[in-house]
Amino acid sequence: MTCVESICKIYGGCFRSHSWLWAIVTCIVLIVILSPNVCIVTSPSSLGPYATPSTVIETAKLDYGGDTISLPLASESSLRPPDPLGGQPRVLMYSWHDSSAGVKPFVKDKAPAPASAVYWKNCYAHLHGFDLIFASEEGEENEKMTKDHTYHNRYNDDSFWAMMRGIQHQLFTGRYDYVFLMIGDVSINDMNLDYPVQSLDHGHDITLMDMGGMALLNGILFKRTTSTQRFIEELLLYQTYTEQAYIRHGQAAFLEMLLRVLGREAHASGKPGYNDTCWDLSALPVLVFNSQSQNEGEAYRVTTAYDACFFRELDRLAGAYGNRDSKIVGFSKTFVWREKVLTYHDVRKELPLPLEPMASCGFNFRHDGWSQGDCFAFDFNQPGGGLPVQTISKCPAKTFAWGHYYGGNDLLWFRDWSQRSKFPTRPPRVLIFTWQTENAFTMFDSEVHSKACYAHAHGFDVVFSETVNVTGEAHQAKIDGKESASQQWYNEKRMWAWNREILRFLFSGKYDYVFYTGADVLFNYMQFDFPVWAYDTGHDVTVMDQDFVGWGLNENAVLFKPTPFAREFIDAHYGYRGEFWTQSDNGPWMDVILVFIGREAELAGQVGYKNICKKHGLLNMTMAVFNHMYPREAWERGFRFCTCFFAELNRMAGPYRDRKSKQIGFTKTSYFWKGQQMLPANSNILHPKRVMPWANCFDYVRQSWPQPVQNCLAYHWNGARFQNDVNAPGLLRGDVAGSHASMDMACPDPSYTWTTSPWNHENRKKRNPEH
Repeated sequence: MTCVESICKIYGGCFRSHSWLWAIVTCIVLIVILSPNVCIVTSPSSLGPYATPSTVIETAKLDYGGDTISLPLASESSLRPPDPLGGQPRVLMYSWHDSSAGVKPFVKDKAPAPASAVYWKNCYAHLHGFDLIFASEEGEENEKMTKDHTYHNRYNDDSFWAMMRGIQHQLFTGRYDYVFLMIGDVSINDMNLDYPVQSLDHGHDITLMDMGGMALLNGILFKRTTSTQRFIEELLLYQTYTEQAYIRHGQAAFLEMLLRVLGREAHASGKPGYNDTCWDLSALPVLVFNSQSQNEGEAYRVTTAYDACFFRELDRLAGAYGNRDSKIVGFSKTFVWREKVLTYHDVRKELPLPLEPMASCGFNFRHDGWSQGDCFAFDFNQPGGGLPVQTISKCPAKTFAWGHYYGGNDLLWFRDWSQRSKFPTRPPRVLIFTWQTENAFTMFDSEVHSKACYAHAHGFDVVFSETVNVTGEAHQAKIDGKESASQQWYNEKRMWAWNREILRFLFSGKYDYVFYTGADVLFNYMQFDFPVWAYDTGHDVTVMDQDFVGWGLNENAVLFKPTPFAREFIDAHYGYRGEFWTQSDNGPWMDVILVFIGREAELAGQVGYKNICKKHGLLNMTMAVFNHMYPREAWERGFRFCTCFFAELNRMAGPYRDRKSKQIGFTKTSYFWKGQQMLPANSNILHPKRVMPWANCFDYVRQSWPQPVQNCLAYHWNGARFQNDVNAPGLLRGDVAGSHASMDMACPDPSYTWTTSPWNHENRKKRNPEH
């Protein structure tokens, strides 16, 4: 691209004018006025080996969370600096993780960022009223990387460009005045929690920590200005040269952009600009900068050579370390000479020197004589890197709620949760509730253990109730004077017991949600980090959506909110107990859903539910006895009822995956995007259209839906089973039940101890030998 083309494309696109004469005149004027400032950068010699696209960028195409968004370039009026008199600036803390695993802070061998990094970022943002985003993109590794080390994926080119596009998106949608970039493995220093990052700005567009001998792309403050916008746009042009592998991957492109901007300023003031002196040294065509690489020595030599060139040019263009100056790029001052070197920690309480804490203390700063108090944040530099000991054990904000083992992960869900505004000072209080008989503590010890561990890890309560407070239920005489095992399990009084008992806890005032599961439900350790309150999208009762199956909509894994509607719904369900129904209480469960959905339909001017399914659901004996005596007819009656149920549900609430109701929520279990079925396992926590884990993996789900082990929150065995389920690995069932020690190991939270749990059946026997 020529100098003329560059100027014309940037300042008006004159070559697209219908009048070539007008275009030529305009461009000549622009050349005379602007060429001293522009041509040094956009001439072929200064562009280096990459080619600028032939058309001006008018919209930024962002691959943001799986969706391609056309983002119009911001206008000048929307790019004005924050008004200091117009209130506090709006700040976004942008924490970049190279994969979604990086924001699951407590999963061993998966998290590049230690848990404290996520914790202290959340604490800091909470203290200052900033927003905090944990961003990620599951990009593929650069093809030029060797494939021997999984560590390589942490430093890949795709990840860098995705990070810059994400910053561009957040900054220029107009919501924030500043975006502060922090890499995932960076933890805020609790000694400097009171320092507001916007104080780094002293009138510049982009501010980074002044550096002396090693370039660090971390702790950078971006301000929403025209200059910042142009900087990022031009930086993203480097990605178009796909054959280039950069030193430290995209970071070298960022450093080259810094030199180009500083070179423009120097050229405008009559000094020599930047002529891509270091460009050739930034190329790393085959090697990977990795301490484990077989080419470690060569990679280090090439990187050191580039750093030497970069700082030589930086000193020439912006001044020496500690005294750099630029109109666009700010270099935060971290020390000053007053007969001796004074740092931020030395002077922060004494004199008004313009010193800032170091925005990012990598391993070199932490071991070169700097005080811990000089650091705003610590960079681990790699997964599992060392960290100075925090001086306080927890966040000083009294309103900051972290939870337990999965507290950090819960806050990630909480930050983007649609119901967040209803909990301004704390996450929701949750009870995991199960009704079961005493023998179930032994029969389903693994299931009890999984629920108790899950609740403990999230800071929830858990209750296993045995109380039976049911009256007025339809009664069935015993067959031949005795009951079969199935009749005992599906005893009508037991089937309805949970309905009365759950009300006692739901409306106790202690909980925002009660999550109901049956005794034969085992929480899946692979989805333990999901908080069940996230299922709520604004409804009073939430169930897992499902397609047609002959056994109907399974009554299990239900999220209740203590509202008048929830009480009316539960009481209406209990009203069915005086008659025999298919599937005991599960048939009435489906019918009562139709009753309340039908009310909504009538209010909307549509045809409501006319009880047309009831005739298929009523029996003349209990389901347990009917199934024992007439198994084929029992199946056929149930199938007809369920066929009617789903037909009515589809008519009034919409089809599977698109059901709508004001008060009853149907959690989506999948959707199709770009021809791919999106499931919980492939739409991570940061995905804008993420799919939540399947709450109720009963027989049909485990047998018919894909990858239940990866996608299920909980397994529902549908009865008293002692053998492993064919669709759930032994790890999740029999293998865990071998010993209490193995159960302790199975719980991801090391602070949970099954051997002392009151729900452990061995402990229950010791307290009450009759059990």
